[in-house]
Amino acid sequence: ELTPGTYLTSLRGNLKKGGFTVDAEYAFKQKDALVEFGNVRPELQFDGDAYLLNIGYSKKGLGINTSFRRLENFTVYSQRNLAGNVYNEGFVNYVPALTKQYDYSLGNIYVYAAQSTIGFEPNRNKAGEVGGQLDIIYQFKKGTPLGGKYGTNVSINYAQWHGLKGVYYADQRKYKADLLGFGQKYYHEVSLEVRKKWNTDLASVFTYLNQYYNARYVAEEVGEVNANTAIIENTLKVGKANSIRWELQHQWANGGFNNWAASQVEFNLKQRWSFFVIDLYNYGNDDPKERIHYYNLGLAYKPGALRIQANYGRQRGGLVCVGGVCRFVPQSAGLNFGVNLSF
Repeated sequence: ELTPGTYLTSLRGNLKKGGFTVDAEYAFKQKDALVEFGNVRPELQFDGDAYLLNIGYSKKGLGINTSFRRLENFTVYSQRNLAGNVYNEGFVNYVPALTKQYDYSLGNIYVYAAQSTIGFEPNRNKAGEVGGQLDIIYQFKKGTPLGGKYGTNVSINYAQWHGLKGVYYADQRKYKADLLGFGQKYYHEVSLEVRKKWNTDLASVFTYLNQYYNARYVAEEVGEVNANTAIIENTLKVGKANSIRWELQHQWANGGFNNWAASQVEFNLKQRWSFFVIDLYNYGNDDPKERIHYYNLGLAYKPGALRIQANYGRQRGGLVCVGGVCRFVPQSAGLNFGVNLSF
C-alpha cells in the first residue's frame, strides 16, 4: 500500500573544544515508492538514510575542514512522479554537492551533483553516494619569503565521490548496499588556489584544478572525462573606486567537450557600473561544427541592493560570474536582461 506522505526523522549533535569542531548528523527516511521513467511503482518500496560528519580545526592563519557523507535513497519530492527530473523540479530536501564552488567558467563545465536516488539500468545500477572532501587554507605571514609585504593565501581542496558498493539485482528491482563500501567512482577533484596582493593596486589569483567526471552515472551523457584547468585572474585598482579585472583560462580535457580556452575583461566604475567582455572557445571539440566562440558583451548596474544586467552574445549554459555575482543560465543566443533585488 502506498502511503500519502513520507516521514523523516533526524538526530544531530556538535562539539567544540579549543580550535576543534565536530558536527554529526543522522537522518532516516521511511519506505517510499520507486519511481522509474516518471512512473510510480507502489509495489517496490525502499527506505533510506543519510550520514554526515564534519570535523574542523582553525587557528590564526590556518583552517582545516573535512567532511564525510553517505546518502542512500534520500530524495523527497513534492510529487512522487517528479523524482529524477533533470531540472530538480519539486525538490523538498535539496541536497548540495560537497565539492568546492568555483567562480570561473571553465571550472564549472564538469560540475558534480549529489547522487542520492535509486536507479536500475543496465550497467548503471545505483542507490546513493559515499565520499567526502578536505579543505585546507593557510596564510603565509607578511614579511616572510613566501608571504611578501602583504601576505599570501593558499587554499587546497580535495573531494572524491563513489556509488554505494553492494549487490544489485536489476531484473528483480532489489539491492543490498554496504554500509561503508565504495563502489563505482563518480567524481574527484584536486584544486590549488593562490591569492597574492603585489602592491596597493594589483592583486592576483592563480588556480589549478584536476577533475575526473563519470558522466555515465552523474549525468545523462555517457563516458568519462579527465580534465585539467589553469586560471589566472588579475585585478588592478584605478583610482579610489574603479578597477579592471581580467582572466585567462585554459582546460585540457580527455573526453567530454575536450579542450577549451576562455578570457574575460571587466571594468568596474564607482562600485556601481560593470562593463564586461567574455569569450569561451571550445576549440578542441571533436565535432568541427561545435567549435564555437561563446562571446558576450554586457553591462551591469548595482545601486545598493538592486542589480540590473544586460548582455548580448552566445551563452554556453552553466555558471556565469560577473562583478562577484554568480548565477546559472541556460544555453542561448541573443539579448539577455536581468534584475535582481536583495533584501
